[in-house]
Amino acid sequence: MRAVPSAFGSTSAEPQPGHHTAVSSMSPRSSHTSWFASFGPVKKPKYVVVVVVSQGGTGGTTAAPAAREIWEGIAALRAR
Repeated sequence: MRAVPSAFGSTSAEPQPGHHTAVSSMSPRSSHTSWFASFGPVKKPKYVVVVVVSQGGTGGTTAAPAAREIWEGIAALRAR
């Protein structure tokens, strides 16, 4: 679960998180639930961010952008 540049796009936010995306579905007829789990900094984790979006499509398109905003908020708080 090390940071992959394509999941967050280019970001200078510290701490750089490690992460994993996934999609789950309870039945073939139900909408997908997307999720994105992350921790950071990678070398010495201090924070965990998990985003779950019901009927959210894929993790990389809905849950990851929300997690990115949270990580940017964490970075801003750390910079104070």
